[in-house]
Amino acid sequence: MVRFQMYGHTHDQYFEVTNSVTNPYKHIGAAQIGPSVTTNTWENPGFAVIEIDEATMLPINYEIWALDIEEANRTGVPNWEKVIDYVNDYNMELGVSPDGLYDLAQRMLTDSDLARKYKWGMNRFATDEPNTFNAHSLFCMLTTSDDWEHKDCNG
Repeated sequence: MVRFQMYGHTHDQYFEVTNSVTNPYKHIGAAQIGPSVTTNTWENPGFAVIEIDEATMLPINYEIWALDIEEANRTGVPNWEKVIDYVNDYNMELGVSPDGLYDLAQRMLTDSDLARKYKWGMNRFATDEPNTFNAHSLFCMLTTSDDWEHKDCNG
């Protein structure tokens, strides 16, 4: 049984919910796409820590740690800091379960402050906070792991 999935090398950090093929409204899995520890032109390096429940071997929280590359270059001292705690920062009552992550993405459709905070956190707050973005497109990216579902969601 697959308990969690973790991927990397996109430089962004986000998640994708996997839905059942026979019932697309049933959320059966989730993948954490972790940030890259290498720099990108406009993103801070980072890494993900996944907290796992010992008894169930299921993830119970994701933390994102980052290095403010400009500050490290200025001071000569790298300082890794926890910048995102999914359960606490995104008020996830259902945790980082597939249903909990789907719920988070769905809340972003109507809560522009939450969506903006999440979108900004994708690059570990390396840029100015985004003023404009497509919340529906963000929802589609987070709630589908299948290319056809993603295309259908975006219309």
